[in-house]
Amino acid sequence: MSHIIFREFVGFNNPAVPLWLEEGVASYQEKSKYLTARVLIKEAIVKGNFMSLEKLSFKPG
Repeated sequence: MSHIIFREFVGFNNPAVPLWLEEGVASYQEKSKYLTARVLIKEAIVKGNFMSLEKLSFKPG
């Protein structure tokens, strides 16, 4: 359901919206996994392993 609502908001054929963002929004809605993800993200930031949005959005070519 989250995927449909998200795409209605940003547009179903919007090439500017990467798939990882759509998946991230849908995953964020899963409350049971949120707390675990939050801990893992904080740990990755502290260790310097967190990938920036700029790097995630890079499209070679």
